[in-house]
Amino acid sequence: MKNRKFVLVMFILIGILVLKKVNDDRVDANVGAQASMHD
Repeated sequence: MKNRKFVLVMFILIGILVLKKVNDDRVDANVGAQASMHD
């Protein structure tokens, strides 16, 4: 059942990448509001 574990790992990695992209888009949209918080 290694296949199932591999699929799960791939699903998690893809989910992280999607969340990162959405988060980056939000940051770009809120640069003015987040300016004081951004390092």
